[in-house]
Amino acid sequence: MPNLASQRLAFLVLLMLGITPLICRAQTIFEGQVIDKTTEALIPGVTVKLAKEKIATSTSGQGHFVIKSEKSIANDSLIFTAIGYKTYGLPVTAYERKMFIALEPSVTELKNVNITNRKIKTPTVYKFSGGEIKNSTNNATVPFAIGDLYAKYIKVDQPNAKINQISVGMRQFEDGYPGSVFLGKSILPNPNCSFKVHVIACDKATKQPAQTLFTKTVTLNEDLSKLVIELTQENWRVEENEFFIAFEWLKIPINETFKLGSDDVVRRTTTEGEQKLEQVALYTMVYRPALVQFNLTNKRTDILAYTKSNYGGWSKLPAMPQIAFSVAVTYLK
Repeated sequence: MPNLASQRLAFLVLLMLGITPLICRAQTIFEGQVIDKTTEALIPGVTVKLAKEKIATSTSGQGHFVIKSEKSIANDSLIFTAIGYKTYGLPVTAYERKMFIALEPSVTELKNVNITNRKIKTPTVYKFSGGEIKNSTNNATVPFAIGDLYAKYIKVDQPNAKINQISVGMRQFEDGYPGSVFLGKSILPNPNCSFKVHVIACDKATKQPAQTLFTKTVTLNEDLSKLVIELTQENWRVEENEFFIAFEWLKIPINETFKLGSDDVVRRTTTEGEQKLEQVALYTMVYRPALVQFNLTNKRTDILAYTKSNYGGWSKLPAMPQIAFSVAVTYLK
């Protein structure tokens, strides 16, 4: 539980920002992402409905939904319906925060998927599952401490690969810091953030990141557990079969979040030399988004990761744990 010093600092920051507390009617918020049970692809356009309360919404392009219940009916159910998938019902008593909802494709949809997969091969490097990132909340990611850029080494089977998707595991900062207070979550929930992804060439001699090949700025307004960055229209082709995917945190106002804490400082020293301590409030500026850090279940011997600050060079990181990135590619025929 936050201590008194942290609570005082939170209140003072609110006053400085000109924010006054509002007394709101209690709501129950159901939030998560809907995925394909077979492929774990995110499913847009799924209708999500509270059956008894008769309110509904639909999933975004990231398969994300938020539905707010005013009545909180104890025996209500969330009903998920989508074309090509079997209807799924989840009792609200079984709901878990930001959970993945897996829909089972219908028989017709499964046949179509199998035909498509035989035509086009789209291997994914460092693939991770929803379960792996969901169960990794004890591994806090600290981007503001390790640097401004994180680069992961990627090796594909053939040169001239086209990068189709980059998937990233995401979290809220407080998920990995039990007992800490974050203004962005406890007072003003704000999923908005902006960052950059880069494709960087690999220096063959040193196996370090070299020149930047491609860059894309991504802006989010959803609180996601898994983000899929579609790049099929970008025509990102990499001549070599070794390269890096890098994630860059932007130190801009939209990304700022205050982490509140406290520390003991010497208030005074007695004539006998005894130090009298006083607990004072501290805050640290951190920058969204926070990413999932986890251990890959399949052991890899070629894992390389580097970090870099804006004022320094690349520094090699331990192979494990690593940030959850995966890359889907296709090859030139």
